[in-house]
Amino acid sequence: MKAIWKVLGAALGIFILINVAGGIGKWAGKPARENARDSTINSSLMNAASELNKKAPMMVDTGTRLDSAIGMNKQLKYNYTAINTLAEDIDVAQFNSTMQTTITNKVCTSKEMEMFMKNGVSVTYAYNDKNGKQLAVITVEQSQCQNK
Repeated sequence: MKAIWKVLGAALGIFILINVAGGIGKWAGKPARENARDSTINSSLMNAASELNKKAPMMVDTGTRLDSAIGMNKQLKYNYTAINTLAEDIDVAQFNSTMQTTITNKVCTSKEMEMFMKNGVSVTYAYNDKNGKQLAVITVEQSQCQNK
């Protein structure tokens, strides 16, 4: 889990740089500035995902393995496997509900994720059971963090 936060911390540094550079580049016009900023964000997301993928698969806790990450189009997606779980053995709707609440709260209150949210990056967590059957796909967007 620390490796994930380390990579995200590096991406966070790039986002801070983007924001400072964005202030300097106001003269370039809003559309050009937004396109350049989005391009830099997407490049940072791809690099962060690539770094995570070099370490994957990796255990993030005793029952969860990070299999891969994808970063593009202002979206960062983590693909996980619940290595001790079968979909037919759990209440999938309850799992979704619990994970939605937990993940949204963590993303919206985490310092490591703050710049992602401020820059309109959506973060998706996809969970499969140990046989590859989908358990949940949870996406957190900037609008969900407004009141947190």
